[in-house]
Amino acid sequence: MIGTELTKQDNSPEHVFTGAGSYTGPVLADITCPDGTVHVTVDPAATVARVQVRTDDPTGPVAKAVKNTRIHQTAERLTIVVPPIPPTTQQFNHGGVFVSGNSYSTMQINGVTFSGQGTTVIGSTGVEVLVTLPARSGVKYISENGSIHTYGVLAALKAEATNGSVKAETVGRIEAEADNGSVKLYGVRNRSDLDVRASAGNGTVKEF
Repeated sequence: MIGTELTKQDNSPEHVFTGAGSYTGPVLADITCPDGTVHVTVDPAATVARVQVRTDDPTGPVAKAVKNTRIHQTAERLTIVVPPIPPTTQQFNHGGVFVSGNSYSTMQINGVTFSGQGTTVIGSTGVEVLVTLPARSGVKYISENGSIHTYGVLAALKAEATNGSVKAETVGRIEAEADNGSVKLYGVRNRSDLDVRASAGNGTVKEF
């Protein structure tokens, strides 16, 4: 049996999912998150996958995206789909930063609203997706303006982030593309046993 629920913490919505019963062990996490930040942790002690999608925006479009997130698992495939956050009057997207507003009212950067005097009116960290996976799991990730960070030993990572960034620790096989962002790979330098393919059209690729 697989459980999923929508909860609230400090008046902020979150979507929580825990795989249980029918399938344990490594999974392929297929993550689509156009505008948020994804953190994936591989925990050797974990036997099932766990997902938490959250925001500190209690009522706005980011909160709606959290509520409408779809999470399901079929055998060894875990699918997470976060809907895009709709644009407002004007928008500029670059490197995972979402800017909206107009010239005579307010400006919003990643959900943080500023008045003409630079005062913060409403704050939000945007959509955050926290994923915990068992050992030997892999990740497929697609985003427009978001970013992904992985921690621990991941079997494989395939990531596409148009205006975002990819940051990965130890990965056995990686294919990463960030057209206008950055790709940072740790634990890959001078490793002939790894399959690494990374590109960033207008951004940077760094291996450590």
